Amino acid sequence: LSGSLPDAALAKWGRMRSLALWATHLSGTLSEAMHAMDDLQLLALQTSMLSGALPASLGALTDLKNVDISGTRLSGVLPPTVASLKKLRHLELSRTRLSGTLLPSVSALRKMKTLSLHSAALSGSLPDLSALVQLERLDLHANRLSGRLPPQLAEMRSLEDCVLGGASEWLERGARNAFECPLPADLPTACSNAVCLDRPPPARPMPPASPSPVIPLPAPPPTLPLALPVSPPLSASPSTPRPTPPLPTERPLLPSPACPPASNPTASSRTADLGTSLALIGLYIGLALTLAAAPVACFCCHAGCRHSLSIAAARFGSKGLLGVS
Repeated sequence: LSGSLPDAALAKWGRMRSLALWATHLSGTLSEAMHAMDDLQLLALQTSMLSGALPASLGALTDLKNVDISGTRLSGVLPPTVASLKKLRHLELSRTRLSGTLLPSVSALRKMKTLSLHSAALSGSLPDLSALVQLERLDLHANRLSGRLPPQLAEMRSLEDCVLGGASEWLERGARNAFECPLPADLPTACSNAVCLDRPPPARPMPPASPSPVIPLPAPPPTLPLALPVSPPLSASPSTPRPTPPLPTERPLLPSPACPPASNPTASSRTADLGTSLALIGLYIGLALTLAAAPVACFCCHAGCRHSLSIAAARFGSKGLLGVS
């Protein structure tokens, strides 16, 4: 939805009770023809592209209870005719370009519960608003208000939300309220963020850090008592001495058998043995020769062979190796 509100249409909406055209692309200004909508109770035109000043004919809408034109390009001053809206409960004109002062006539709106004019260009001092006995929310931060706070502000016990300081994003643009010191000592707790010229603006409260989860440590295993062997108590009576075991008796050493003495052969016995060995060798050689010649000698007569063998054996046996040679 774009464009502007036509005057002819406003003149025909006399029976309308709610006009809600928020978050649109409406532009242009609010016409004086709005006075014909005398039954209007809700006017919601926030977050649009409306500009210009509030029309004075707004005071003719005496049945208005809620007015929200915040987040627009409205400029100029707050018209004095607003004091005629005796049934008004919520007035939202924040984040606009409204300038000038907050008129004392605003205190005539006895049923007012919300007065929000923050983030604008209001200047001057804050009027006495103690007549607004039902006011619960007062938000005037990020303006250029100055002067001394009215002491009657301490009597407004119905306030639940009172913001008179300056938000950090607007302080960077030079938009801050700086009231004269000292501030009233009996300010309501909700208005404790007010700033005077002799002290810097309060720091923005940091969000509380989320506590890190505590990981419970496992319980240590139960320590078992170490049972030590308890020695029996020593009796007072003298103990009987233990018998000493007898030492083993030594066995008698047996004499080792005597070894036969080593023989010491003499030269004569060695010579006899050598002769015996040579005789045997000669006997074997002679026997072998006799056996080799026996077939020749016994070729004709068997009996003669045996006789020749007997003669040869007797001859070689008596002569030995010398006889053979």
